[in-house]
Amino acid sequence: MRRRLALWSLLVSSVLFSFWTGWLLEHSLVRTQWSRVSRPNITRQSVIAVSLIATLLLLCVVINETTFLLRRQKTRRGFVATRVAWLVGLVASNANASSISTIPTASITAPITATISPIAAVSVLAHIERRRREQMRTRTTPDVLSTEEMEQLHEIRKSAVRVNHPCIEQAPVEINHVHQGLLSAVERQAPEIPKTLAHVSEPQWIVEVKVFGFPMVVSADGAVAEFRKKRSLELITWLSLNRDRSRRSAARTAMWDIDISDSAFATVVSDMRRALRELNTSHDAAQWLPATYSDDLPLSPLVVTDAERLNFAFQQFKESAGKKSEEVRGVLRGIRDVPFAGTSYAWADLDGTTTRLVITAVDICTEVAETAAALGDTELLTLAVTAGLRVLPGCDELLELQNRHLAQSFARRGRE
Repeated sequence: MRRRLALWSLLVSSVLFSFWTGWLLEHSLVRTQWSRVSRPNITRQSVIAVSLIATLLLLCVVINETTFLLRRQKTRRGFVATRVAWLVGLVASNANASSISTIPTASITAPITATISPIAAVSVLAHIERRRREQMRTRTTPDVLSTEEMEQLHEIRKSAVRVNHPCIEQAPVEINHVHQGLLSAVERQAPEIPKTLAHVSEPQWIVEVKVFGFPMVVSADGAVAEFRKKRSLELITWLSLNRDRSRRSAARTAMWDIDISDSAFATVVSDMRRALRELNTSHDAAQWLPATYSDDLPLSPLVVTDAERLNFAFQQFKESAGKKSEEVRGVLRGIRDVPFAGTSYAWADLDGTTTRLVITAVDICTEVAETAAALGDTELLTLAVTAGLRVLPGCDELLELQNRHLAQSFARRGRE
């Protein structure tokens, strides 16, 4: 009688467990793409579905054997204990499957062979940095990366964080379809536009973000903003240079190699607002970085960069044939060093921001110096050449222009 009760308990448990497994299998089959099961890019849902099918078949075997033994009223020694152990093992093995299949998650559809290794990621980043330096040397203006390309770059940087190899920069880059598109985007040149950065109208500004040299945020009356967190200064620098994608998600993707929490990012934004508010300008502090409660993170148009001011001053200087030079003189005096000097803004080097700033500034300095030489304005010529050499030390074109002007000056003095 006791054995018969044990068999009935085993049968009922097996039937109930089979219904539960069938319910899990139904939910898993909805998400499974069976065309991919035989390929290298097997999805997680496919694996779960196959394991549930195997579990259901094993349960059918247990139910069939138990029913057969109940009819013949004979039980093999150890049968019940063995089948109970099967059921316990099945419950334990399918516990994770039930939690995964009932929570909507994205399938892993990327091919396993497409995963970029950390060493390959570091090699790709080193290759991009070399190409940016070559573009700077050849004065080839790179195009701006798209949002998708920035996300690819972010994933590669996340993978590269785990590697610390002293000779990795010399490693060859393995080109595959994971980063082929990104490397092609790095080689892409900017479309034919004026050799200046952006604005054609005069920028109305109250706060200036100086990017030539160590980044500084300065008000129109000369007050310097003080940031308690380095990331706050970096964030306002990024926002001032990327107004077309002023979004929280875009800033986090560009600036961080890891995924940071919402609270940590909110702390950085709060410190940036505080620093702007403490500049004590007449402008409403709440408008510097309005609260949107969304992904948008708009920076006030009254916050400009010295690159934008240089652009406008040069346009004014060019249109007046060199007669209006006061503005361009003031901006050239403010150029202190290479862009972002003394920082480690990886995004600026990798996405081409540094390269574009250097090329634009050198082009402007060269043209201003040539115009000043033609007008005989030695002071402006020296100022433009000095500013250009600060941005790109050893620039052959500027050095040649300077030497030619010095030779002409000495010749003119000799004749006198």
